[in-house]
Amino acid sequence: MLEAGGTLEVNCTIDLSHVKVKGRTSKDIQFSLGKHEVPDELLEKTIIDDSTAMLRVKNMNVSTPLVNCFLVKPNTHVCENQVDVGCKGLSN
Repeated sequence: MLEAGGTLEVNCTIDLSHVKVKGRTSKDIQFSLGKHEVPDELLEKTIIDDSTAMLRVKNMNVSTPLVNCFLVKPNTHVCENQVDVGCKGLSN
């Protein structure tokens, strides 16, 4: 579980040999949090190589548990991750 307020990092990798992504690269990857597409200027997206992009969200909160990765134009879903965000339990 990611602690609320922590930094989330998620990698998204596409199979460049797959017919649906022919001619595409990791520069075509877009992320969404929950049901909302996140503009690039509001998150930190790093291109790792031709097939992988990394999303970094600082100060992650509990209201955005699903992270989606997709290719833009045309919209092709790549993966979905559920992230548990919460608070540390009290220690005895």
